[in-house]
Amino acid sequence: MNSHHDILARVLAAEDHPHLLEEPEFREAKAAVDSSSELQEALDDARQFSHSHPRLMDVSGMPSDVRERIAAALHREKTAVLQEKEVLGPWDVRRTFAWAASLILLLAGVAVLSTEVLEREDRRERNLVLKDLPALDIFHIEVSRLVSQGMPLQEQSRSASQLVSWLGEQGMQDISAPAHLMQTPALGCAQFKAPFGKIGVVCFNDDGTILHLFMVCAKAVGEEKRMSPREFRIGERPAKEWSDGENLYILIPQEPETELPEIFL
Repeated sequence: MNSHHDILARVLAAEDHPHLLEEPEFREAKAAVDSSSELQEALDDARQFSHSHPRLMDVSGMPSDVRERIAAALHREKTAVLQEKEVLGPWDVRRTFAWAASLILLLAGVAVLSTEVLEREDRRERNLVLKDLPALDIFHIEVSRLVSQGMPLQEQSRSASQLVSWLGEQGMQDISAPAHLMQTPALGCAQFKAPFGKIGVVCFNDDGTILHLFMVCAKAVGEEKRMSPREFRIGERPAKEWSDGENLYILIPQEPETELPEIFL
């Protein structure tokens, strides 16, 4: 039992399934944890993740290397059992399943936590690059990045008014957008942090065309004067930008080279 993941998974399995406490594999794993402060710390982290994600048991969304590690570990267990018995009995199946379930959860946690660390580092490096740029340029860059990379919706509703209210509850300023756009069926909304403050977005479905309305505090980006809608491009996408004095807005389609509706008429 050389893998730290195997050791932790066996201890976690026995904690969730007390019938495994007398198994020699558990006693061996427990002894390894008791003799290692590093493993004790890793076990505490694994417990916290397990309690926070009790239903994270699906491997389909995991990175391929994590799925391969799980498959290899399960293959080792199956091979070890079959060396002693030609057929897995009910007890062996129960024991193996309990350990496999804990291993899947543990490695899922490793994958999720690793992803969070990478995303946090990516944000830190991006902020270091952006911090010396004008706030308006940063806003445009972040709009382009969010549309290109995809945005997780934090609140979903077909009502744009409900989404605007939700953004207000999160600290965004009051939003005033063209009436026609606000009557368009919505999909959801989200807010994101930028070096100068918060960026909000409401997403719409205009007869199959996905539109994103981004907004930011006008003062934060130096656009406090009212500005009539102007057309420009952000990368491969057309965009419209305007300011009501409180917020600066950008309307941009999800798909490149998509014609924007004449919502200001």
